[in-house]
Amino acid sequence: MIEKLYNLGFDFPFKIGSTRDEIIDKLGKPDKETFADPYLKHGLILSYNIYDELDEITATTMQNGSTYKGILFGVKIGDSVSKCSEIWGDSSYTEDKRYGYLTKVWNFGEINKTGILFVAVEYWNENGEEDGFGKYEIGQIKSIKIQIDDETPELI
Repeated sequence: MIEKLYNLGFDFPFKIGSTRDEIIDKLGKPDKETFADPYLKHGLILSYNIYDELDEITATTMQNGSTYKGILFGVKIGDSVSKCSEIWGDSSYTEDKRYGYLTKVWNFGEINKTGILFVAVEYWNENGEEDGFGKYEIGQIKSIKIQIDDETPELI
């Protein structure tokens, strides 16, 4: 299943399971080394499992205005959330965070022994403007989170 998703378009330079060392060799050290490594100038937050393998990618617009510009499983920041449904099918559920945006989550099932592949997409539920992000429209994708987990993930 995951290979089909990669084939939809995935220009992130690493795949789920890449090691922290491989990522640091290519992107450099993160802005802060924690359980979730931020790469502010790339608009990315990367997390790893206990084996230091990439198991979570969050692509977003950072407060400094840097946005991840690439494609993840066929969609990118700024696309319409309806595009996700067109190419991935119906979401598993939608959560209302009441901050001007909603989150839809797709469960793509078990992909390996380490867990289940989830994709969570935050999208605006109103028109507006935000520092860093700029102007946005209803349904426009705000962030994309790809995660391997053994249960329903924490949302963005």
